Amino acid sequence: MQVNHILSALKEKINPNFPLFFKSLVFMISLILIFYTLNNKGEITGNYFAEILNSWKINSWMIGLAILLMPINWGIEGLKWKFLASKVEKTSFWSALEGVICGTTFGFITPHGLGDYLGRILIMKSAERSKALGAIFISRIAQFYSTIYFGSISSFFLLFSWVSFSAVHKKAILITLLLLHIALPALLFFVKIF
Repeated sequence: MQVNHILSALKEKINPNFPLFFKSLVFMISLILIFYTLNNKGEITGNYFAEILNSWKINSWMIGLAILLMPINWGIEGLKWKFLASKVEKTSFWSALEGVICGTTFGFITPHGLGDYLGRILIMKSAERSKALGAIFISRIAQFYSTIYFGSISSFFLLFSWVSFSAVHKKAILITLLLLHIALPALLFFVKIF
């Protein structure tokens, strides 16, 4: 494909120090965008950074837990990307993790997370890297499915804590949820077979 030739030609003509410069530039632009966004929120009054520190004091265990879980999430995403990208080229876990983090960074500074695709593909060394777009779409579908799956479970737990239901209604809702969570993976499995 023409895109593969362009990316390969660019990679051959680039100075070896350029990737470090480019990564540093993207990092600096990301920091500037975060700072700019936080300072120009119209609905927030006062110093936003002071509000963040205040919320840290109130909810420090939840924020700390979220920070501790981020590397685990990226590691799982790296394993998933390693599995999916291996169909295009042999990839190590660290290279896949680099692609995930690069894609996350590019996705942050582009509309609708489109940079995620670019970041993951740029890390790949194969001339056939445009074939990885299908793997990225599969990754996104898997992420969407897990969000729906665990989000629906969480929604029902919140619903049960806010609204009082009779025992019969709770059982009916739980059985419906259980059937949905068994039927959807089974449907995806059987569609793949046929």
